[in-house]
Amino acid sequence: MPTYVESGYGFGEAICKARGFVRWGREDDCDSVVCVTMLFIPICPQKTIHTYNWNGLACDSIPIRWSLMLVFCAMLRRLLYGPLMLGVAVLLLFGISLLDRREGIEQMRAVLALVMSPLLAISALGFWFLSHVDQRCRNIRRVLGPHNLGSSDPATWTAETLKATPPSRELFGTASYAEAVCLLLEAQEFARAMLAGSRWPLKAGKRVRT
Repeated sequence: MPTYVESGYGFGEAICKARGFVRWGREDDCDSVVCVTMLFIPICPQKTIHTYNWNGLACDSIPIRWSLMLVFCAMLRRLLYGPLMLGVAVLLLFGISLLDRREGIEQMRAVLALVMSPLLAISALGFWFLSHVDQRCRNIRRVLGPHNLGSSDPATWTAETLKATPPSRELFGTASYAEAVCLLLEAQEFARAMLAGSRWPLKAGKRVRT
C-alpha cells in the first residue's frame, strides 16, 4: 500500500483525521481526508483515504469512497483545535492572574473568564459531537479487528480496492461470500463473518450505508 507523508509546516497538503479511530499499536488507525491547508486550517479537500501504520508524519494508506459526512468530520475536527488551543492559552493566563495581587486584576480575570469559557465550551461540545457520531464506525472496526488493509471498513472500499482483493474461495474457502458468512457464524468466528458480510453486498454491486 502507498505511504503518505504529511507536511509538518502547516501549508500544502495535510492529512485531516476524521472518524473510525481504533488503536492496535502506537497510534490510531482512522479514515482521513487529505486537504490543502493554510496555517494548518483546511481549505480544500482533495481525496479520502484510510490511514494506518503511522510512523511520525508517515503512514500507509488506501483510497476510500468519498463521503460528505467524512469530509465534514475531518474539517470540523481540524478547525476545533483553534478554539481549544486559544482557550487553553487563556486558561493559563487566568491561572497566572490568580497569583497576581495588583489592584484592578479582578477586572482582567473577569475578561479572561468571559473569553475562555465560550472557547472551551465550543471545543468540548464539538469534540463530543464528533465522538458521538463516530461511535458506530469505531464499533464496526473493533469487531472486524486489524487486517492487511489497516482497520478499514470494507463498506468504504473503492471499486479498485475490491477488485484487487482475493476472491472468497482464497480467503474463506467458499464459492461465495454469502456462503462464507453462514459457515463463519456457525464456527462463531464473528469478526471474519462480519468481514465476509461486508464484502458480499459490495461485490454484488449494492450500495451499503456507512
